[in-house]
Amino acid sequence: MPSRRRAELAERIAPARASLELIGCALECGHDDLATCPHFRGAVARRLALPA
Repeated sequence: MPSRRRAELAERIAPARASLELIGCALECGHDDLATCPHFRGAVARRLALPA
């Protein structure tokens, strides 16, 4: 039972971590247009790949 609960918590935490990565990437980006930054675009793609 504890390992199942841990897995459930990990599933809930994963999207928040991905969102935090996305925010951090945006804040640190030096591109004039964030939408053209390959690192930011990659972070967005990784975030969209996770279940909401």
